[in-house]
Amino acid sequence: MKNSKTLKGGGGKLKSSALISISLASFLSSVAMGQNGVDISTTPSLSGNSSDSPANFYENSSGCYLGIYYSYNNSSASSNTTLALNGDYYFAPITITPTDTSERMAGVSSEGYVRNPFTTTITSQQQSTFFFDTMSTTQNVYGFLNYNNNALQINNVNFDFKSLNGNESFGLEMRNLSLNSSTITFQNITSIQRTVGISFIKNYSLSNGSTITFDSLKGDLEIIGMSSYDIANIELNQDSHIVFSEIKGNKIRGITYSELGMIYSIDKTSSIEFSNIEATKQDAIGISAYEGVFNLTGGGNITFSNITSPLTASGIYLTGYQNTNFTFDADSTKSSLVFTKISGGLAEGMYIGGGSSIGFSGNGEILFTSIEGSKIAYGLHSESTNKINFYTFDDKAKMTFTKITGSIASYGIYNNGNAIYNFGSGGISFDSIIGGKLRATGIYNHQGLMEISGSLTFTSISNSFGGVYGIQNNGDMILSDGSSITFGTPKVGESTDYKIYEGLGSTLELGNMVLSSSKDTTTGIIAQDSTTMLLQANKTLNFDLKSTTKEGTAFNGGNLILSSQSQVIFNSNGGKLASVSGNDGKLLLSGTSKDNRMKQGSSLLLRSLEVDKFNLNNSSIVLYADKTATIDTTNGFDGRAYGDDKAHLSQGGSDRIIINGSTLYTPIYNTLQITLTNFNETKTYVVLAEVDKSAKDTVIFNGLTQSGDRAKITSYAGFETQTLEIERYDDTDKTYYFSHLSTPSNSSDSGSSGGGDLGSGGSGSGSGSGSGGSQGGGSSGGSGGTGGAGGGSGSSGNGSESGNTGGTGGEQGGSSNEGNSDSSGGGSQGDSTTEGNPTTPNKIAINSDFSNSTLYSLHSNFSLLSANLNSLNKRMGDLRADGREHGVWARAFVGSLSLDFDIGTQDKNEYWTLQAGYDYGFSLEGSTNYLGFALSYTNSNTTQNLYSLQYAQDVSNYVSTNGVEFAIYNAYIAENGFYSDSILKASYLNSQLDFFNQSNRYDVSNYALTLSQELGYRFAFGSSNEWIITPELEVAYSYLNSTDFTQTLPTNHTMQVHQNAISLLRNRVGLDWRYDFSYLSESVKASAYIGTYYMYDFLSGGEISLKTLNDFQTHKVLKSEGRMVLNVGTDIKIYEQTSLYFDFEKSFFGKQIQTDYQVNFGVRYSFGEKLHTPIVNQEISQEENQAPLKIKSQEESEEIEK
Repeated sequence: MKNSKTLKGGGGKLKSSALISISLASFLSSVAMGQNGVDISTTPSLSGNSSDSPANFYENSSGCYLGIYYSYNNSSASSNTTLALNGDYYFAPITITPTDTSERMAGVSSEGYVRNPFTTTITSQQQSTFFFDTMSTTQNVYGFLNYNNNALQINNVNFDFKSLNGNESFGLEMRNLSLNSSTITFQNITSIQRTVGISFIKNYSLSNGSTITFDSLKGDLEIIGMSSYDIANIELNQDSHIVFSEIKGNKIRGITYSELGMIYSIDKTSSIEFSNIEATKQDAIGISAYEGVFNLTGGGNITFSNITSPLTASGIYLTGYQNTNFTFDADSTKSSLVFTKISGGLAEGMYIGGGSSIGFSGNGEILFTSIEGSKIAYGLHSESTNKINFYTFDDKAKMTFTKITGSIASYGIYNNGNAIYNFGSGGISFDSIIGGKLRATGIYNHQGLMEISGSLTFTSISNSFGGVYGIQNNGDMILSDGSSITFGTPKVGESTDYKIYEGLGSTLELGNMVLSSSKDTTTGIIAQDSTTMLLQANKTLNFDLKSTTKEGTAFNGGNLILSSQSQVIFNSNGGKLASVSGNDGKLLLSGTSKDNRMKQGSSLLLRSLEVDKFNLNNSSIVLYADKTATIDTTNGFDGRAYGDDKAHLSQGGSDRIIINGSTLYTPIYNTLQITLTNFNETKTYVVLAEVDKSAKDTVIFNGLTQSGDRAKITSYAGFETQTLEIERYDDTDKTYYFSHLSTPSNSSDSGSSGGGDLGSGGSGSGSGSGSGGSQGGGSSGGSGGTGGAGGGSGSSGNGSESGNTGGTGGEQGGSSNEGNSDSSGGGSQGDSTTEGNPTTPNKIAINSDFSNSTLYSLHSNFSLLSANLNSLNKRMGDLRADGREHGVWARAFVGSLSLDFDIGTQDKNEYWTLQAGYDYGFSLEGSTNYLGFALSYTNSNTTQNLYSLQYAQDVSNYVSTNGVEFAIYNAYIAENGFYSDSILKASYLNSQLDFFNQSNRYDVSNYALTLSQELGYRFAFGSSNEWIITPELEVAYSYLNSTDFTQTLPTNHTMQVHQNAISLLRNRVGLDWRYDFSYLSESVKASAYIGTYYMYDFLSGGEISLKTLNDFQTHKVLKSEGRMVLNVGTDIKIYEQTSLYFDFEKSFFGKQIQTDYQVNFGVRYSFGEKLHTPIVNQEISQEENQAPLKIKSQEESEEIEK
């Protein structure tokens, strides 16, 4: 042995030599057996010793110093060994100073190498402990060491290491370890170069309160808590824990892995805990990954309580070296990855390198409580030239940043390169971002393509010095379908505006998107004039920017493109755009939010949208107007109403779109619409749009091509609608589109006079018909008025050409009469509306969006009641084979109804019912009777899809209905084939109505009473009566009581709703075609059937009345109708006392209520005495009959016949 030195250890003397060679081949050397150390292969049991006489370490022939070791003789053999410890066992301190770099020391180790792995077990009947005193060497030292795939199982035994000190020091460097009711404790591990708590993990299992604890890990260079170079599986169950109390050194990694990665399964009672991770000179990282996958499941927690560094401190650091995958799977129970505090010069919650993939699923959360940077702080920091996939697979998964603080700058998400973020509806939230001298920013895209979908919430962004921004974008950004970015209460210096998007680059692509903020001075999107903002087809961009007293501004620059059926909703001021273009889009400057209009004190805030180049076509601009409110003009826009002298008035005003020009030369046609608070009369007028003279012949609204032209528009106020008039006026520099916000006093308008000889225009007879244009010599007359309801002909003028076409409004007018010259005159057909009148304004009517929704939704309770009317066989199965005194049964059925009440929309009603009952059977003369009761719980969900005329899009309403029922029934079954089924049922039904664009939900409840009677007669055919035909007749009457409720909008508009009581008389007649399979085999007791029926519903009542401030309507929606019904089913007796039954039903040729399908499954169990069907003995003599008649049983009758 070279470089040997005499050392003291536990009362004996040892000579030092080279420790375990770094080559695994050194383990193949022979083992020199001695009195020191514990060889498990030769020691099946071990008694404890005293701390006064501890054991020494064993030095093998390779120079390895070992405390406990397990050896073997054959490199190809597999040998399972066990050591039973009885009492505590102590090892003496050991210190060596070898000069050979291969010399090592281990507390517990395996020797040699085998191809076939084996298992070594250390166990104890009572809780026993191995104590290791100081283990010190100038080379490597290990608490546990095993490079092989051999497994070590420890049951009810503890290991306590006082101190490990070496050139490189390792707590556990082994692949396979199982702890059961055991602990491993390292009080202090230090090194000159590298200190590792757990290394080379492959399969670790801790259960029944097992714990691995590291009180202190320290070193001059790199310190690692847990590491793996292979796929690692770590399982912690039943209150088991891995604890790192302190990790301190030059460079720190809490968990690090490469190649295949780590898979953690930690139940909700267990955890891995890291406390006080402190790097003194370089970086400190909680979880570091170079490649492979990190997977956390089971509901438990991994916690990092404090990560600090003078340079960079990171919670999770993914280099993206080889497509790193970080997967956080919380299963169905809530588990968390928690970072309590991260602080450093540069502090970041998660760093994502190129090519990394991150996924979250389950009901868990990644939580960053505090991220504090002495310079810069990041929540998510992404650096990549490759695409990064960031997914939230489960909508319940969350990532939360409680506080991000940087003395220079703070960022929620900092992106540099190409990245895709899909946060799901569970989303990512930033509670507080506090900036320093430079900025505080929610999302910063430095460069590259950044695509975001899902839900992001910024509760507070603040800065006392620099700027505060929601989103800063210097690259390309895509906000995909379903995105929602919400900004809560940002706080900035008094002179600093808050910007959601700032400095946008070349492209911003938007899906369904919500941008919101509650800061007073908020600008939604600040973009360069070269920036393109594309709103995808059928998507919505919603600006919700306002505080309690003031609205923000949506746009400042940029070019907006509206794709087909896309829309921008302004719950804020519009601002300014460089251009807007596209087709079939919508700009709702009116907004749609619950608190739609802000007031500064008692003054109303109006909105404007200014567009330099207006190239939008075939689209709608919806504006808000108020006739009586005092208008606030402090936001720089004066939308006040005008009097006849063109002077501003003190009351009334409207939103406005301001168009400075267009790059197009051919006319583009768009529509202005108005929504109001109410329809009270006024003589004022408001300007809805102003167009620069350079674009007055290109930008056309409502078909008004010249000054003086007028058009009718539909306006909305609360639950009501009315036709108003809009007019065009061409001034010197601008063209104005304005409205008096009231219907003209006469709906019949005359055409303008032509030049030359004046001819008289013919007026149409009938209600509200339009007159023909007056005829001048050689030229046509002007525009006619509104075509009215009813017939009537307009006569021509005396000129040579016809008058112009009549306007829109009433129902079809009559044909024009031929004039006195060679061409016909008169007004042509008008468009259809509900009602016109030549002497009164157009009637204020209830908005059909609200009325149709209400009419449909109110029938949900009735629809569910109708679906629960059913026959005896569906409820109880075939009772003829029952034959017991008591019966209990249960059934479940699900189904779908299509509802069409002929008012422009269709519903789908999906329902299910659970039902159970009990009955008592008793025999009568030639029959059996069952008297019982039943309880039911039923539920349905109705989705109503309709087209909204007000919003020009498809919308949906939802109704959720629940009900309970109690019934008593009597089933009479005669031996001759006749049966009768009678039911009396009481029902309670409650529906929750959820209407589009209403914040309130409405509860509608009904009580119902049903009486049903079913009759039938069975005819049996065939050699064994296996063919059965049953004519059936069912009559059911149901009464559903009346309903009252009131709908309320946030604008305080109300609509009172009343539905009369409904009476339903249902008649069902048809045949049941059945085959009994017991004819084929006595062991088979089953039958199958097909039912064919005609069903007719006589309906009365159910009229619905709707009442608003200016209108009252009554609608009768329910009508009597019939339908064909087909059902198939089977009854199976699986045991003597148990039967199953199944039924499928579908209806045809109905309209109002059509059964798409109904699937019924039931089970019946009978018990008690058998029921015997008695018969009269026909051979009783006349004399015997003088006494009371004796009724004999079937068995007695058969005995008499014998």
